[in-house]
Amino acid sequence: MNGWVLHIDIAEIQRTESIVRDLSVKCISLPIKKILTGSAKDIYEKTDPVKKEDLKEGDLVFFKIKKGRISHVGIYLGSKKFAHASTQRGVIISDLDEPYYKKYYYKGGRLKDININ
Repeated sequence: MNGWVLHIDIAEIQRTESIVRDLSVKCISLPIKKILTGSAKDIYEKTDPVKKEDLKEGDLVFFKIKKGRISHVGIYLGSKKFAHASTQRGVIISDLDEPYYKKYYYKGGRLKDININ
């Protein structure tokens, strides 16, 4: 998986956040018909906090990038790697130890046992 990048056509870049939401549903084994909707902050509110050192595959990782608010979400893959949507490169795999993501990392979260629409 090291260095793996999923290429998304330029016309589909606007859809990358929904692609990440779909990936998160598959990673945590929720029924495919259930989709996470809303902003990164809305999704964060549907999670229980998880310490960075306790993250498991399928957990979500949240970042405060824009104006100090939760504005970005990714899916934790293990070994400090996470999948997320990049506006310039589509859905990519990054490392939580990269300086940029270290700077903006906020918290990890595990979806609550709730009915997700």
